Amino acid sequence: MIVETEGIVLRKTEMYNNVRMVTLLTKKYGKISCATTLPEKGRKKGSFAVQPFSYGIYNIFKSRRSIYLNSFEPKKSFFKIGEDIEKYACGAYALEFTDKLTPEEEPVPEIFNLLIDYMSILDVRSSNFKSLLLAYLIKLIQKDGIAPELKYCVSCEKNTEKMYFSVEEGGLLCEACKKTIIEPDTLIYVANFGIIDVVKYILNNPLHMMAKVAVDTEIEENIFKVLKHYCSYHLGIDKIKSEEIMSNNSPF
Repeated sequence: MIVETEGIVLRKTEMYNNVRMVTLLTKKYGKISCATTLPEKGRKKGSFAVQPFSYGIYNIFKSRRSIYLNSFEPKKSFFKIGEDIEKYACGAYALEFTDKLTPEEEPVPEIFNLLIDYMSILDVRSSNFKSLLLAYLIKLIQKDGIAPELKYCVSCEKNTEKMYFSVEEGGLLCEACKKTIIEPDTLIYVANFGIIDVVKYILNNPLHMMAKVAVDTEIEENIFKVLKHYCSYHLGIDKIKSEEIMSNNSPF
């Protein structure tokens, strides 16, 4: 069976005899891995089909045992992402995280659209790339259904002046409920309401509202720190290889 679908390349792996495995996030079929012998160099349209960040219409042959990528029609180019190392690193981080989050062959149209929006904004953004990456990651876990509870205590549903954020509980804890935890919890943080307000804004607004927004550096670093622990605990996502590209500028 031959099918066509919009897709964006998450990952490319060299195999043998010029065969490559390309991991695509597609709009119709979710994440799929397909083999191809399309060239990755030259001026032909097919040469862009296997490059990460490539977005277009993919012609795919599907059988019971394998999926093969036949051809590619570019839809939009995100070539500017590669012009800045920090921008590239934030783009690569988003692709790798999305790859780890999404299951094989399960349509996730909201996540697909979110990724395209992110790449479109990142492509033309000139600075503060990490702020946009932060917003994307928060929106991504929201689409996945594990956004933290930030309106009231997750235990008693009260809202008091002094609150804490618990990674394990998945949201805010009041002073009284925090004291009921017998074992010391290293993943409980004092809830700075400046930080909470930033996360709430991201959760309550579409990604394009962050197109020109820059988060304060200190707040940005604190949110990333907690977010890393949150994703590790609830999603099992720990090491992101693309983080190494960021070197000393890594958000985590």
